[in-house]
Amino acid sequence: MEYPKVLSSSKLPTEQERTVKGGPSIEKVDNFDMDRIIDKICDDRQAIVTYKGSSQYGDKLGNRISASTCGLAALNFARIAFKLEMDEGMQGMELLAELMSHKTSQEITSICDYWKSDSHLEIEELLKVPIFKHSLSLQACTYSDPSEEHFYDLLRDLEDVSNFRSVAVIITRPPEIVACLKLHIADKDVYVVFDSHPRPSHPDGLGFIINPNIKIAASYLSQLLSFDKTLLNDSSLQWQAQLLGQSCGHILLPLEEESSMTEMLLESSSALLSAYADVAKEKAGALVLRQKVAELERQKRSVEGKLHRVEQGRREDSERAKETPRSRGRYADRSNWYYPFSTSSSTQAIRRPSSRGEGQTDDWQTVKRKDKGKGPADWVNYGFALWGQAPDPRDKSPPATQNRDKPASKLSKNSEHKDAGINPSFESDLAFALECQRAFEAEDRLLAEQTNMLSRIAPNVFRCAICLDNHAEDSIACVDGCNHPFCRECLRDYTKSKVAERRFPILCPVCITETDKRDPGVVGDDTVQQIGVSNEDYEIFEELQITSFCIPLHCRRCEQTMFVDRQEVQEAKIISCPWPRCGFVWCKACQQEVQVGTPQHSCDGSSELHHLMQQHGWKNCPGCKTPVQKSEGCNHMTCITPSCNTHFCYIEGDMIIKGGTRNEIHNAITTHYTGCKLFDYN
Repeated sequence: MEYPKVLSSSKLPTEQERTVKGGPSIEKVDNFDMDRIIDKICDDRQAIVTYKGSSQYGDKLGNRISASTCGLAALNFARIAFKLEMDEGMQGMELLAELMSHKTSQEITSICDYWKSDSHLEIEELLKVPIFKHSLSLQACTYSDPSEEHFYDLLRDLEDVSNFRSVAVIITRPPEIVACLKLHIADKDVYVVFDSHPRPSHPDGLGFIINPNIKIAASYLSQLLSFDKTLLNDSSLQWQAQLLGQSCGHILLPLEEESSMTEMLLESSSALLSAYADVAKEKAGALVLRQKVAELERQKRSVEGKLHRVEQGRREDSERAKETPRSRGRYADRSNWYYPFSTSSSTQAIRRPSSRGEGQTDDWQTVKRKDKGKGPADWVNYGFALWGQAPDPRDKSPPATQNRDKPASKLSKNSEHKDAGINPSFESDLAFALECQRAFEAEDRLLAEQTNMLSRIAPNVFRCAICLDNHAEDSIACVDGCNHPFCRECLRDYTKSKVAERRFPILCPVCITETDKRDPGVVGDDTVQQIGVSNEDYEIFEELQITSFCIPLHCRRCEQTMFVDRQEVQEAKIISCPWPRCGFVWCKACQQEVQVGTPQHSCDGSSELHHLMQQHGWKNCPGCKTPVQKSEGCNHMTCITPSCNTHFCYIEGDMIIKGGTRNEIHNAITTHYTGCKLFDYN
């Protein structure tokens, strides 16, 4: 393979030129080849390979594309690396050289040209895309803070997944995503970080950062994805700062059997058809909404036209009222009843004092209103009530006694005003009352709109059951099973105290105070991860979770301790070490080693003895069950166990006689061996 060269002059490198950077500063060298990379790896020095104009922010023609395609580029880097290793059979330096080539870098970033939106793409969603779904396998996903210790542990996990195969991890620290590939080169692990963003160390384009060991790689990642922790003190940026303070790693391996191109095309076509169906459904819904909006616009124009006509009529009435001269005396023409435009049921008849001074104590005006703000009619009646002009709606004609007591001139003047339909002296007052009512209604509408707007933008709050303070809903943490709300800080402190006491399960602090609560809530694993306990506390919590179902088992041969199912251990009598390549078997009761393939084990050796007696043909005394072995002589056996004195046959094991006199014993033996052999002639 022919490797490109790098110019040492100050001009920018061309498409066939690359810049290699080592250590803390940028190093440009002539006649670059892979031997220089090997030397840097052996000397534990970092190297950076970059190309001009090859970042995720521009296409082949230099046009700007989406700024949120780093996830696509990182996953495509892992896919192409696995493809070169599995399909092309490349390994070690050959694989590294092919990855560093300009052709491969263009192939990696070419996928960014197809994404035009600025929406952020999550790794979990991207892994569902057919091109990645059928080529990459997600092994694990870890979450922690972007510290050097976390990245060191994350890279150690790559070694646990596979020692000699290439392993990739996609690291996300919002809003940035980079990839790290572990390669086995020259009997050591090399970590290649792929960064599609221009950086101060590679400002002209993407960068391949070659780290010779795990410590340098972890240190570089912690510096690359660091953030200002003082942002956490800004209350206005609380949740955004928390996102910056978290990182996650998705560990990937290639699929053993990659799907064919036909299967990927079929799945992509199916997904595209589903998307078309969703778009058509949304278009139909949008059409219905546009029709509703058009109908509402038509109704709005109709209402505005009516309002304009009413306003125009009000202005004309106001102008006519200004042209009519007002009476000089306030009570000059008010000696009789007056009928306004409309009478409301909420207004009672109002009398003014008699012009002759009669009924001064019992005939004053009274105003009774059932409700305020009913409308312009109420304002009109209220204004006339203050001036003593409101009529009784049940009385359609003025009292006869008053007409007889008044002079003819006043009667004629009243009749003229009645014929006119309204007293001209009060037209301006009526217009003023209507204007006030409209002002009050406009102010009321404005206040209602402001209240609705504040209720929409104001965050919903809840009351913490521990500190009894109100908090925003974005800081809520609920306990599984009862959904009692707590703020994360209080529930985190409560959980840490219970973990320190080794209490499990961790019950809801509210449920344990309720005496009639039979099924209290439990702080589960999801809640513990949500409230954000420390790594040490979470490890203890996981151990407590395991111990509720498992117990630790120690093997004295391999000296390993592991958790096994509690019920299985309780039910088993013989235990086998589950550690690979150990296979040690022992008795749970006596802790003695049990040989595989031997007779059934017994702690007192009775089972083994019984098997041994059967194997050698030994017999038990039928009287005291003492094992007996015949070494030589006849088959007539006499048990010498004290107080036994049993005579039995060694062939059948049957009792001949127990005790007795000499003659009885002789007769019994003679009788038995008439049908059995007394001696074995072999």
